[in-house]
Amino acid sequence: MNIIIGIFYGFISVLNPLINEFFLLKYGTMIVLSYLSLLYIIKTLRNDNKTEIKYIITLFLLSVMIIVPTSIYKVFFDSPDFDISKAIRVILLFPIVVLIILRKVDIRKYYVNLSYIFTIVALYQITNMQGQDRVTSLFSHSNFYSIYIVILSIFLIEEFLFQQNKRKKVWIILYLLLNFFIILIGTGARTSFAIIVCLLLFTISIWSRNKAKNIIGLMTFVIITLIAAMFFKDDLFSTRIFDLQYGNVYSDQEDSFSWRLQRWESGLNSWEKSSFLIKVIGSGWETTPYISDNFRGMEMHNEYLRIFIELGLIGIISYIAILYKLFKLGFKNVRKKGYLSLTLIMITVIISSFTENIFIASESFSAITLSIAVCLGIINRQVTEDKDIRREVVINGDKEQRRLY
Repeated sequence: MNIIIGIFYGFISVLNPLINEFFLLKYGTMIVLSYLSLLYIIKTLRNDNKTEIKYIITLFLLSVMIIVPTSIYKVFFDSPDFDISKAIRVILLFPIVVLIILRKVDIRKYYVNLSYIFTIVALYQITNMQGQDRVTSLFSHSNFYSIYIVILSIFLIEEFLFQQNKRKKVWIILYLLLNFFIILIGTGARTSFAIIVCLLLFTISIWSRNKAKNIIGLMTFVIITLIAAMFFKDDLFSTRIFDLQYGNVYSDQEDSFSWRLQRWESGLNSWEKSSFLIKVIGSGWETTPYISDNFRGMEMHNEYLRIFIELGLIGIISYIAILYKLFKLGFKNVRKKGYLSLTLIMITVIISSFTENIFIASESFSAITLSIAVCLGIINRQVTEDKDIRREVVINGDKEQRRLY
């Protein structure tokens, strides 16, 4: 079972759904796994484990939060292009998320090992790039592939920090640099590039308990970066990441950020015109492209605003609360496996939610949510093991006391 879940998590779930063969493989596997997950969840409910039930209830409420406004839109405000199956496919993933948390198995190795396939395809695409092409590997868009690389980088960073084998450490660094190069030269995703830099700075600043070492580490990172920028500035400023005018697709678009500002303003104008009920519960999952007059068919490129409009006040409050709770959970033991990855993933979500559609695309949605589930599973396993150890210590202590008396 772990192998199937691992392959789905690390490869199948992030394939481009616009390719028919990938679509059938992806959602066929998801339906089967969702069914098996539900059977496992029902069995778990009988055990009356409060921690496990908490995750089940949370995802059930999120499902209701998504399906209610989406169904209302479908019935009363349906647009010819609107597809409710997108919301259904999101909900289908939730039982798998719960399953991964409950099984408490570290399946990140599948994500890392299967990433070589995407890397090989990306390198091949780079060798054939022309003009303003962007690398997508087996994803539908370069930005979604970039988010996948960010999650991969997080796992590589954590593995490097806990790895004792020096040869493996060298390989991890090389593979991390290779994927950083793919974002810089291939995908050109500015947000993902900035996130990786922030994650490295954050990790360097908090990892060592010695503040002097942290400061030296940060200064070294900054100095190396500045030197590299001086030597390669001409090449760097010819890439999409550093050239804001690179690859504009609209004649009236100054740059991609200006376009986003216009899109956000249009989305908020649509929200202001909506009824009180819609403002509270939202217009429905992935409805923002259909309620905007000026940007019809175009996503918000901001998860905070999108969730605010599509899931209402209830949705945005819930979203921010979940981000806070998960970040707090990871950060409290940030020097432990699983906790560090969860913290870095939450930083990724918090930053990328300002400018990207990370939960619209099935590729980035799956990569993020399933990775969070894996981290929570690892954390729960550690908590369970710690409780067992403490219980054993207490039992042994009682036995020793009885023996003495």
